[in-house]
Amino acid sequence: MAAAPEHEAQAQHNEDFVRFVINSPYTEWAATGVFYAAVHYVEAWLDRNYGEHSRNHSERFRYIRMHTDRDFFRRYSQLLNRSFFARYLDVQRPSSATGLMPSQYFDQAELNRLLSTLQWIKSWLGYP
Repeated sequence: MAAAPEHEAQAQHNEDFVRFVINSPYTEWAATGVFYAAVHYVEAWLDRNYGEHSRNHSERFRYIRMHTDRDFFRRYSQLLNRSFFARYLDVQRPSSATGLMPSQYFDQAELNRLLSTLQWIKSWLGYP
Protein backbone atom coordinates (compact mmCIF):
# COMPACT_ATOMS: atom_id res chain seq x y z
CA MET A 1 0.00 0.00 0.00
CA ALA A 2 1.14 3.50 -0.77
CA ALA A 3 1.94 5.74 2.18
CA ALA A 4 0.58 9.23 2.80
CA PRO A 5 3.45 11.09 1.03
CA GLU A 6 2.91 9.09 -2.16
CA HIS A 7 -0.83 9.75 -2.07
CA GLU A 8 -0.19 13.46 -1.50
CA ALA A 9 2.21 13.57 -4.45
CA GLN A 10 -0.34 11.80 -6.66
CA ALA A 11 -3.10 14.16 -5.53
CA GLN A 12 -0.94 17.13 -6.50
CA HIS A 13 -0.08 15.48 -9.81
CA ASN A 14 -3.81 15.02 -10.50
CA GLU A 15 -4.44 18.68 -9.68
CA ASP A 16 -1.65 19.64 -12.09
CA PHE A 17 -3.35 17.50 -14.74
CA VAL A 18 -6.64 19.31 -14.13
CA ARG A 19 -4.94 22.68 -14.65
CA PHE A 20 -3.42 21.31 -17.88
CA VAL A 21 -6.73 20.15 -19.42
CA ILE A 22 -9.25 22.55 -17.88
CA ASN A 23 -9.25 24.85 -20.91
CA SER A 24 -9.16 22.07 -23.46
CA PRO A 25 -12.02 20.31 -25.26
CA TYR A 26 -11.54 17.39 -22.82
CA THR A 27 -13.21 18.91 -19.80
CA GLU A 28 -14.74 15.60 -18.73
CA TRP A 29 -11.20 14.45 -17.95
CA ALA A 30 -10.65 17.53 -15.81
CA ALA A 31 -13.71 16.49 -13.80
CA THR A 32 -12.30 12.99 -13.43
CA GLY A 33 -8.94 14.41 -12.36
CA VAL A 34 -10.64 16.48 -9.65
CA PHE A 35 -12.26 13.35 -8.23
CA TYR A 36 -9.03 11.35 -8.26
CA ALA A 37 -7.19 14.19 -6.54
CA ALA A 38 -9.81 13.91 -3.79
CA VAL A 39 -9.32 10.13 -3.66
CA HIS A 40 -5.61 10.55 -2.98
CA TYR A 41 -6.08 13.29 -0.40
CA VAL A 42 -8.56 11.02 1.42
CA GLU A 43 -6.17 8.06 1.22
CA ALA A 44 -3.28 10.14 2.58
CA TRP A 45 -5.49 11.41 5.42
CA LEU A 46 -6.67 7.88 6.26
CA ASP A 47 -3.08 6.66 6.37
CA ARG A 48 -1.82 9.55 8.52
CA ASN A 49 -4.72 9.52 10.97
CA TYR A 50 -5.87 5.91 11.15
CA GLY A 51 -3.26 3.76 9.39
CA GLU A 52 -6.01 2.61 7.03
CA HIS A 53 -5.85 1.97 3.30
CA SER A 54 -8.84 1.25 1.09
CA ARG A 55 -8.70 -1.23 -1.74
CA ASN A 56 -11.66 0.12 -3.71
CA HIS A 57 -14.35 2.79 -3.77
CA SER A 58 -16.71 0.81 -1.55
CA GLU A 59 -14.15 0.34 1.18
CA ARG A 60 -13.15 4.04 0.95
CA PHE A 61 -16.82 5.00 1.35
CA ARG A 62 -16.99 2.87 4.48
CA TYR A 63 -13.96 4.63 5.96
CA ILE A 64 -15.33 8.04 4.98
CA ARG A 65 -18.61 7.23 6.72
CA MET A 66 -16.71 6.09 9.83
CA HIS A 67 -14.32 9.03 10.09
CA THR A 68 -16.01 12.09 8.56
CA ASP A 69 -19.39 13.77 8.68
CA ARG A 70 -22.45 13.88 6.41
CA ASP A 71 -21.38 17.04 4.66
CA PHE A 72 -18.00 15.58 3.78
CA PHE A 73 -19.62 12.37 2.51
CA ARG A 74 -22.12 14.34 0.40
CA ARG A 75 -19.42 16.48 -1.22
CA TYR A 76 -17.10 13.55 -1.85
CA SER A 77 -20.03 11.62 -3.36
CA GLN A 78 -20.77 14.54 -5.66
CA LEU A 79 -17.23 14.37 -7.08
CA LEU A 80 -17.52 10.60 -7.51
CA ASN A 81 -20.87 10.89 -9.28
CA ARG A 82 -19.61 13.59 -11.64
CA SER A 83 -16.57 11.45 -12.42
CA PHE A 84 -18.80 8.46 -13.21
CA PHE A 85 -20.91 10.61 -15.53
CA ALA A 86 -17.77 11.95 -17.23
CA ARG A 87 -16.54 8.43 -17.94
CA TYR A 88 -19.68 6.34 -18.42
CA LEU A 89 -22.23 8.80 -19.85
CA ASP A 90 -25.45 7.52 -18.33
CA VAL A 91 -24.17 6.53 -14.91
CA GLN A 92 -25.00 9.20 -12.32
CA ARG A 93 -26.14 11.67 -15.00
CA PRO A 94 -27.12 14.96 -13.34
CA SER A 95 -30.64 16.05 -14.26
CA SER A 96 -29.20 19.29 -15.60
CA ALA A 97 -27.12 17.26 -18.09
CA THR A 98 -30.04 15.69 -19.94
CA GLY A 99 -29.18 15.52 -23.62
CA LEU A 100 -25.61 16.71 -23.11
CA MET A 101 -22.37 14.88 -23.64
CA PRO A 102 -19.99 15.13 -20.67
CA SER A 103 -17.67 17.50 -22.54
CA GLN A 104 -20.65 19.86 -23.00
CA TYR A 105 -21.84 19.58 -19.41
CA PHE A 106 -18.44 20.26 -17.81
CA ASP A 107 -18.14 23.91 -18.75
CA GLN A 108 -15.95 26.33 -16.81
CA ALA A 109 -18.70 27.10 -14.29
CA GLU A 110 -19.23 23.41 -13.48
CA LEU A 111 -15.49 22.75 -13.27
CA ASN A 112 -15.10 25.71 -10.94
CA ARG A 113 -17.83 24.21 -8.71
CA LEU A 114 -15.97 20.89 -8.66
CA LEU A 115 -12.67 22.62 -7.88
CA SER A 116 -14.38 24.51 -5.07
CA THR A 117 -15.68 21.21 -3.70
CA LEU A 118 -12.17 19.74 -3.90
CA GLN A 119 -10.79 22.74 -2.02
CA TRP A 120 -13.45 22.30 0.68
CA ILE A 121 -12.51 18.61 1.00
CA LYS A 122 -8.80 19.44 1.20
CA SER A 123 -9.46 22.04 3.88
CA TRP A 124 -11.61 19.62 5.89
CA LEU A 125 -8.77 17.09 5.74
CA GLY A 126 -6.22 19.69 6.82
CA TYR A 127 -4.57 20.41 3.47
CA PRO A 128 -3.96 23.95 2.18
